[in-house]
Parts: sequence; C-alpha cells; structure tokens
Amino acid sequence: MDSVRYGTRAFTDLLVYIIEFLGKLITGKATIRAVGGPLRVGLMAGDMLRWGFNYLVSFLAFFSLNLAIFNLLPILPFDGGHFVLYFTELVSGRKINRKIQHAMMQVGFVVLVALMIFILFIDVLNIFR
Repeated sequence: MDSVRYGTRAFTDLLVYIIEFLGKLITGKATIRAVGGPLRVGLMAGDMLRWGFNYLVSFLAFFSLNLAIFNLLPILPFDGGHFVLYFTELVSGRKINRKIQHAMMQVGFVVLVALMIFILFIDVLNIFR
C-alpha cells in the first residue's frame, strides 16, 4: 500500500511541476531555452542511463507525462483537438462539416510541424551555446 501512495504522490508532484512550468512558459517567467526536443531528450536519456536505472525510469515517467499533456492540446490532430470537435458536435447537436474538419486538421498539422522545427532549432542552439 505504501508503494501505491508513493507512486500517486510522485505522479501528482510531477504533474504539478509540469503544469507550473507551462504556466511560467506562457507568462514569460521561464525561458523557451528550457524546452527540449528530440536532441535534448536523447542527451538526457543517455545521462540518466549513466546515472542509474532509477534515474532512467524517473526520466521516462517525466517524458511520458509530458507527451500525455501535449496530446491534450486542443488542436487537431491531437486527442485534445478531437475532444473539442466531438464536444462541439455534442453541444450544437450537429456534425461539423467534413471540409471544415479537414481544414482544421491541415492547420493543426502545419502548427505541429512548425512547432517541431522550432523546438529542433532551440535544441541545436542549446547544444552549441
């Protein structure tokens, strides 16, 4: 029972930390240079592996929770975008036009690719600074 309590507490603390960081990022109290993409994730995973198995597992939990939160963003093609779409249909009582859905998906995809390029750029800047 202690392990369940410890795991729940660790999960909650990590979730609060990530949400607080996102709030700081949005309000400008944290710098965008603190964000990491695939290069930083790879470097950190290597560090965690060298430090020990417990560090690696903690890092994987942190990474997975970040992905889960990111997936809840209210833009298509993420699950959060689909939730907003279905909720809109539920509230309005009618299906959203396929062309509108398709356009929303394309805009979301462009935003996602732009965000990926931006984060990769930040990664490269962080490596060479």
